[in-house]
Amino acid sequence: MTKRFFVTGTDTEVGKTIASSALLQAANLLGFHTAGYKPVASGSELTGDGLRNEDALALQRHSRVALRYDQVNPYTFAEPTSPHIISADEGRPIAAARLSSGLRELEGLADWVLVEGAGGWFTPALGFPDLRRLGAGGTAAGHSGGGR
Repeated sequence: MTKRFFVTGTDTEVGKTIASSALLQAANLLGFHTAGYKPVASGSELTGDGLRNEDALALQRHSRVALRYDQVNPYTFAEPTSPHIISADEGRPIAAARLSSGLRELEGLADWVLVEGAGGWFTPALGFPDLRRLGAGGTAAGHSGGGR
């Protein structure tokens, strides 16, 4: 049975991808066949291969299983805006069925799957209610400063 983990944060830029990459590397060292999944990403750059998100590329790089970019990140948006806003603006709704089928595909390839959320804990598209549906253990990253 595939182990699933979900990494979220209190906000953007709090270290989710650093934590996710470290967890993938540790699982690789333990002999797991790992796959990173960032189902929704914004703030991506246009490259010769299309839109690419640096967080999703890090997960792809640290996955033991060879994955195509679209397997790691099925929904990629250029604007660095909350995914539910940019998907509505672009007329590209985020379909829960596509997110679930992407996760199931990775579970068929790997025995250890890490899902990294977008934005903070309450960002729609992969917030708290969807985490329960994933049935995944959770890890949170946050600012270390007091009073923030």
